[in-house]
Amino acid sequence: MRAVVLVVVIAAHGVAQQVHRVPLNYPTIQAAVSAAAPSDIVAVGPGTYFENVVCARPITIRSDRGPKLTVVDGQRRGPVFMLTAAGIRLEGFTIRNGSGMVDPGTFQQCSGFGCTYANQGLFEPVRGGGVYAPAAVHIVGNVITGNRIDYKQMAQYGYAEGAGIYAGPGAVIEGNEITANELVGLGDRLACGPFPSCSRSIGSPSGGIAIHGGGLIIGNRIMHNRIDRWGLDLAAVKTNGLVANNVIAQNQANGITHTAFIANNTIVDNAQFGSYTWTGTLVNCIVRGNRQQLFAHNATYSNIEGGSPGMGNIDVDSKMVDRINGDFHLRYDSPCRDAGTTYAPMPPGDDEGDPRTSGAAPDIGADEFHPHLYLTGRLAPGGVAHLKAVGAPNSSVHWAFSPNPTLLRPPVAIPGYGDWYLPAPFFVQTAPPIPSIGVQLVTIPIPGGVPSPTVLSMQALVGNDLTNAIVPVVK
Repeated sequence: MRAVVLVVVIAAHGVAQQVHRVPLNYPTIQAAVSAAAPSDIVAVGPGTYFENVVCARPITIRSDRGPKLTVVDGQRRGPVFMLTAAGIRLEGFTIRNGSGMVDPGTFQQCSGFGCTYANQGLFEPVRGGGVYAPAAVHIVGNVITGNRIDYKQMAQYGYAEGAGIYAGPGAVIEGNEITANELVGLGDRLACGPFPSCSRSIGSPSGGIAIHGGGLIIGNRIMHNRIDRWGLDLAAVKTNGLVANNVIAQNQANGITHTAFIANNTIVDNAQFGSYTWTGTLVNCIVRGNRQQLFAHNATYSNIEGGSPGMGNIDVDSKMVDRINGDFHLRYDSPCRDAGTTYAPMPPGDDEGDPRTSGAAPDIGADEFHPHLYLTGRLAPGGVAHLKAVGAPNSSVHWAFSPNPTLLRPPVAIPGYGDWYLPAPFFVQTAPPIPSIGVQLVTIPIPGGVPSPTVLSMQALVGNDLTNAIVPVVK
């Protein structure tokens, strides 16, 4: 009788979720996606896949081993992923060599002072070099790099946006590295008068991310994206939604454009405005080293080069660990520590998942100063890795290493210390205490004979706090 009841309950709730494995069960990602039903999972093993994947149903597409070991290459044949259904989750891939697509049925009227197109009238935009997703999708934990939209190859179309990602209203873009994506050829498509604002007529292109309508852009690292024509509306990030906990740095464009709520971002060293928004609100942000810092903002509790009126704003060196080389973590002596304010909706963690707030008040910028472990440098045979631990000065440091890269999920809670993630076997080494700047550096030369890839897991005990765990890949 109980078996009969169980069968009836299962039937009432539909078919159970299935996992479709690539390459174990299917030779390609597209084959697995085509076979999947709504709510299924497509799990992709390590490797490089030369595909342009199209998905039109709400499923999860994820890698088993993360973006460093799982690459999808679009071969410049359109978007690497075309995701057209709300509820799709895309996680854990390197997404490269996409080239965008014409967005059918969406037109923009050419207008703007002093602007001339080869063809006047209505134009279809080209969007989504790496990911084209005109829906409420969730794009999380990917490396989106080397995607390119070239106007010279699409001269009949009106404008382009989202060389890295183009997404629709309600999309969530979270925890990705979005780097070195390009919009090129604009100078050949558009002849402008003497005013740079006429660049608006090409539809506010974005080299990194574009979301039409409200969406969430949270905890991403958005760097080195490029647009080859500068103007007031050309940006690495374009959205009308929440932009929080991101590093937006060293882009050949503005950092952010359009109306947005901009909170706890580090916006530095971009080639134009740090943020150019029409009615934007900016709070708890570092905005420094850009060609110009802000346009049309209500800014508060931020560190803005040149100063800005507004409660809690400061204008001082942020004292980051190594800003020139892309390490934007705050030092212990940073004036941005405990200098921000609470706001709603405030994500519970910073750009790396450390708790926000860690001190008396939120820190300014994407990083919250908190015991933390991370790596910089070149993780490759013959390279040099820089292992860094963050904590209060004079805190003791104990490193732990495991040759097993599979972290414990859930972790083991250790009262008074935090969560332990490393599987057995693991090895512990004592290091010198944290120096006065709050960051300890250990330089690790990587022998040229190390097998590639080599994957391990690491964690640290800093004072009485267990840090986050990391899974370095030497490749």
